[in-house]
Amino acid sequence: MGGMEANGQATNPHALAEAPENASREDEALAKGTIRIRVRNEKGEPVANQVVILGVLENSVAKGERREQFNKLTDASGDAVFESQRVASGLAYRVRTFREGAVFFAPPFTLGETRGTNVLIHVFPVVREVEKAQIAFETVLFSELRDDRIQFDEVFTIHNLGSSAWLAEGVTLALPKAATGFSAQQSMSDQAVTQLDGKGISLRGTFAPGEHRLSFRWQLPLRNESEMNFTIGLPPHVAIIRVGTAVIPGLSLRASGLPPAQVSPLQDGGKALMTERLMKPKEKPLDELQVTLAGLPEAGLGRLVGNITYEIASGVTALVIALALVAWSLVSPKRRDTAGSRQALLEAITNLEDAHARGDVGPKSFEHLRRELLDQLALSLLLGQSSRGV
Repeated sequence: MGGMEANGQATNPHALAEAPENASREDEALAKGTIRIRVRNEKGEPVANQVVILGVLENSVAKGERREQFNKLTDASGDAVFESQRVASGLAYRVRTFREGAVFFAPPFTLGETRGTNVLIHVFPVVREVEKAQIAFETVLFSELRDDRIQFDEVFTIHNLGSSAWLAEGVTLALPKAATGFSAQQSMSDQAVTQLDGKGISLRGTFAPGEHRLSFRWQLPLRNESEMNFTIGLPPHVAIIRVGTAVIPGLSLRASGLPPAQVSPLQDGGKALMTERLMKPKEKPLDELQVTLAGLPEAGLGRLVGNITYEIASGVTALVIALALVAWSLVSPKRRDTAGSRQALLEAITNLEDAHARGDVGPKSFEHLRRELLDQLALSLLLGQSSRGV
């Protein structure tokens, strides 16, 4: 792994080797409604007497969702043919097969109106111990400040550089004990990240040669502290680690074993504090990461300012800057229960709605900022009533 490119630049030592491709393609030599499945091994050789499953998913307004599946064995040429399959816009097909507990999938497809489809699917030798697999992980942890919590998004990119499939079983990673709100993106294969009560998360599934990506989300509550420290577990054979957070004035980020974070541009035009590390071959792997977020804004309007400032950093228009200035003017406790502060909030809400109607503020930013301003207006009214003894 690794080497030099033609221009003399060093290549990534964890670069992905080419993997056999699973694919589906229409074939004019096949009759309409015909699906020919070709099963091949890691060397591209036919696999005879292999069970293949053809799954059918039908979605319609009248019938809702309906699933069927058909089984066949491949012949001496490694092929299995399904004829007279239905052709309709609401029908999708998926092919899978098995070996030693691992599941191998071909991409889903639809049937054409005039010809059949060839489906190519590969099966590989299976290893369960990650030490016996040529696996390299890229892991990304990104955080954003919310009203009363910090939201964390994690992405695992798994590179299988070998010729065997890794069947992940019982791979557990720690999350902070206070973590809540776990959710994971659904996969179209058997790959999954699931939550373990009190023990973090579990990684499982079949990772054939090639690249795979899994993402999940969790949260930590904010308790009006200026600094948060926590530790997360890292997957095995980590090659690249990236940690980042949305830019908020005064906020700093540190991650153990990684260089100091620096401000970096994002694809949407915003900015983030980012740090990363490319592990060297044969370097002692990291099995956990300690992260510190310092300079967190205080609860209430101070945090509102931080959230609005993030919206500004993400590319929101100059009107939002004006709204942020309104929020700054309300920070003083002496003004929090005055009629002037409520009037300023009402004007800010009106201006925000006008800007949204003109298309100057996008729907996501509009909903977020409007909710924050309404919350502060309700708080101002409540405090005003309390000061009058009502």
